[in-house]
Amino acid sequence: MRSVLLVAGLVTACGSDSVLRPHLTVGELAGSWSLTRWELINAANSAQRTDLMPVGGGAVLAIYAPGAFIFTIFIPDLGSLVVQRGTVTIRGDTMTYHVTTTTVTPYPSTVADAGRLESDSVLFVIRLTGNVMSWRTIAIQPTDMDGDGVPEETVEELIFEQN
Repeated sequence: MRSVLLVAGLVTACGSDSVLRPHLTVGELAGSWSLTRWELINAANSAQRTDLMPVGGGAVLAIYAPGAFIFTIFIPDLGSLVVQRGTVTIRGDTMTYHVTTTTVTPYPSTVADAGRLESDSVLFVIRLTGNVMSWRTIAIQPTDMDGDGVPEETVEELIFEQN
């Protein structure tokens, strides 16, 4: 699961006009979305955040009404293009992001788990406010955010704007 989160982690937007209702549908999310923010957040102290967006990179998510998606991320430091394909389903405020295939072109030899491009599912709390969509991982991940050798409990948050 960690590989999916590192490649395509997602968010929760703040605001009183957020759409959080049991009848949010995949059809309402259909379209092209640009990733504008991707952060690792300390679950105990939300002020402690680490930017995960590749410097000089970008990401675009295309969601289709039946629930299929294509998520494309450019990582300049590695010279790689990562493409994930899969499906999303929504139940209440929870979205299941199920990756069926991941391709990385070219696949850098520096990646520790080279060749391990298995399918995976990740659960997110999803919010929709106008043309801004946010995803926040539900599962807590242990990650050393401050380099002290002690992992903090963290979540990932992704913010997308509709193109």
